[in-house]
Amino acid sequence: MSRKLYVGNLPYQTTRAQLQEMFSKAGDIASVYLSTNRYTSKSNGFGFVEMVSEAGAQKAIELFHGYSLSDRLMTVQEMDSLKPAEWKGAATTVVFRKFPRPVPVEETPSDDATS
Repeated sequence: MSRKLYVGNLPYQTTRAQLQEMFSKAGDIASVYLSTNRYTSKSNGFGFVEMVSEAGAQKAIELFHGYSLSDRLMTVQEMDSLKPAEWKGAATTVVFRKFPRPVPVEETPSDDATS
């Protein structure tokens, strides 16, 4: 059964090939995804690696969680252990208008009307 791993705090120069080469030391890899900026094609600093076996996933976590890559400590976690963030924000709704409201123009009496 394959296990998907979250890999975070990567240097922005990291490539998909580097990530695949590094994690292949822990075991067989099913897939590698590196999040990139659509305009610059540079890494966003995180990705996902799917390991073929559960043992390979555990070995990858042991090897690379806290591993220093270009002076950045990597974070490697199983996707199952990641919990969605709980919303603790305000329950207010903000409405943005596309155009400002028109300001009514007051008519002033002209001097020609009295003459």
